[in-house]
Amino acid sequence: MVCHGDWEPRQPQDFVRGVADVQAPPWTRPEAHDTYLLGTGPENISTNYTALSTDSILYVSGTSSITITLPVTPSAYQILTINNAGTSTVSVGTWTIAVNSSLSIAWNGTVWQVVLGQGQFN
Repeated sequence: MVCHGDWEPRQPQDFVRGVADVQAPPWTRPEAHDTYLLGTGPENISTNYTALSTDSILYVSGTSSITITLPVTPSAYQILTINNAGTSTVSVGTWTIAVNSSLSIAWNGTVWQVVLGQGQFN
C-alpha cells in the first residue's frame, strides 16, 4: 500500500509495447566472383617466363635469378605488376627487381614505363 500523498498514476508510456522490426533486406544480391579488370589473375612464377598480354600480376617465388620477357604485343594500356618474393633478383626488360620488392610498369602504346616501385629496383 502507498499513502495517499505519495501515490502517482502510472505513466502511459509504461504500457507501450515495441513493434517487431525486421532488419533483413527483402532480397540480397549473391556475392560476385573476383574480377581482374586489366588481365588475368595472379600468376606464380619460379622459372624464366614470357609475360602475356593478358597478365596483370606476377608473383615470383624462385630461388635463382629469373628473367621475365615482356609481351611482344601488349594490350592497350596494359599494367603489369611484378612482386619478387623469391630469394634472388628478377630481370624485367631493362629493370632489375631485388628480393622483397615490387615493380608496376605500364604500356603507353609505345614503350613500357615505371608506374610504381617499392623496395629496390633499377
